[in-house]
Amino acid sequence: MVSEIIGEMLKLAIAVALVSLLSIAVYGNMPDERVPYVEIEITNVTSSSADITHVGGDPVHSTYITILVSNSSGTYPEIKLNDRKSIWKMNRTSGSWENDTYMEYWKFGDTLHLNTSLTNITEISVVHPRAVLATAEVRPVW
Repeated sequence: MVSEIIGEMLKLAIAVALVSLLSIAVYGNMPDERVPYVEIEITNVTSSSADITHVGGDPVHSTYITILVSNSSGTYPEIKLNDRKSIWKMNRTSGSWENDTYMEYWKFGDTLHLNTSLTNITEISVVHPRAVLATAEVRPVW
């Protein structure tokens, strides 16, 4: 009678240990956070500005997005999405550009106006810490 109880307790202890090991192994092999899927349209590019529109995909927290702008002589310092000097957001209701609004998420339909002191822009990249979401080469119109 006592040996049956000890046997059941040993089986239970082995089962708990195996389940614990299996869950640790599975959790260790889980993928990291996935890269957001975002469709981006870059329009109205001039020598020092551009409009960047989120046209589909996942909403992205604005603290994760940086914009890299470069020309033939080098790259402009990274621009954060909430940089109110370089990035203006279009008000969906009035259609006017506003630089005093805080944007927590960049989501479908949001249009941003990028204005830099860099002239003759040749490339614009929208970057997430885990991947480059979009890159546009700008060629001058002759």
